[in-house]
Amino acid sequence: MVILQVTHRFLPRQVGGIETYTLHLSQELSKRHRVHVFACTHDPAKEQVPADDTEYEGLAVHRVHCICRTLQPQCLATFRNERLVSRFEGFVRGLRPDMVHIQHSDTLPIDLASVCRAQGIPAVLTLHDYTFSCPTEYLIDFDGKVCHRHPGSVCLKCVLPTPVPKLSKLVGKAAIHRLASLYYRLSDGTPDDGGSYTLGLIKAHRYRTETLNKELAKAEALIAPSQALGDRAVSVGFPPSKVWVVPNGIAIGDPPAHTQDVPGGTGADSLPTAENRDRRTIRFAFIGRVVPIKGVHVLIRAFQEVQNRGEEQTRPRADPGRPGAELLIYGPESPTYGPEIRRMAAGWEDIHFQGRLEPENLQSILAEIDVVVMPSVCVENMPLVALEGLSAKIPVIGSDVGGLAEIIRDSENGFLFPMGDVAALAHRMRTILEKPAILEGMRERIGPVMSIEENARRVEAIYEEVLENRA
Repeated sequence: MVILQVTHRFLPRQVGGIETYTLHLSQELSKRHRVHVFACTHDPAKEQVPADDTEYEGLAVHRVHCICRTLQPQCLATFRNERLVSRFEGFVRGLRPDMVHIQHSDTLPIDLASVCRAQGIPAVLTLHDYTFSCPTEYLIDFDGKVCHRHPGSVCLKCVLPTPVPKLSKLVGKAAIHRLASLYYRLSDGTPDDGGSYTLGLIKAHRYRTETLNKELAKAEALIAPSQALGDRAVSVGFPPSKVWVVPNGIAIGDPPAHTQDVPGGTGADSLPTAENRDRRTIRFAFIGRVVPIKGVHVLIRAFQEVQNRGEEQTRPRADPGRPGAELLIYGPESPTYGPEIRRMAAGWEDIHFQGRLEPENLQSILAEIDVVVMPSVCVENMPLVALEGLSAKIPVIGSDVGGLAEIIRDSENGFLFPMGDVAALAHRMRTILEKPAILEGMRERIGPVMSIEENARRVEAIYEEVLENRA
């Protein structure tokens, strides 16, 4: 079988959970099939970058440049990039794959499934986030709570968080949102780049709402890595018979061997080695993109509360009956959010910013971590970091929403806490420090996670059923 994997970004230029999963799935499928990858690359400084064919870790990769100039990327550019549609159409015509698997369409035209259907080629789509149901992708409403609303004019409160600032001061934000909702219902929904920023954004959002799921429904099957996401897909109208829940798989090697120090990421702070630090120190670690939705600010505040000192102090109050604690933060930092949380942590010598984590260092880093913390303030799907941690027998503390609540069994293989609740997270961390033996019990109760081999077999079964149904 010739299989084309389609994704918004790909390694080594961009590193993330979807990119890593796509790589590992493609490599596993390539043991039995011929696999190609079609991916976007981004360079805002360049108008045109020709497509290029490369090879990455044994896979044939076709990259195209994506220019994303729009009122709001998730509303417009993904729908109307005729140049990318033409590129994709030509590539598919030349390759003639038996199956197209769209991993993520962000910054790619949303009508890729239509292109495949027009050429008689089946397409399968994995729902890696809530794009189909939320214009911000994170399923969090304007009050910071999990959103259960169906997409529509109500989403304007998130799409337009500060609409028309001068007018808002005169009549109030509530009145502006009511006017925006009225315009949403009365407009024809035809998007455009010209004219008023605010009105154009409202029209783009309506176009997105009315078009996105119609296009996604043209895929032969929708794969949801978590039950929460699968249930949400059905709730907004996708047929249950089309939605398959298949948890993400990871490449599982030998358990990480204990090392004498922790290799940092790029630009890592100076970090004590195992030889010169207190052997009884418990290391909490965040691994991921350092951006607001990942909730690193929640983790830092919780850690500071656990250490029981005010911001003006520079050393924790010693508790001879309790192990020490360190917080390690791995990941690329947002240009605005990174400096903000570094200011929060200023003067706290037990908080270490380790920079971007290089994939080849993951196992050795996991070998020196005691607890992985995922304090996300968004609805996560099936984050690979949590799976990687559990695979290495490391307990995970995470927000109690979405896929994290499916991965973490509270008090068994980790702890759950209410999303965004600093005090609750601090309580879980303090429990570990006061009763460190609890970690060993959790490690023993950590069960197997899905391997990429098993994940690939389940995905292949979906491919085969789709092809049989079309025969």
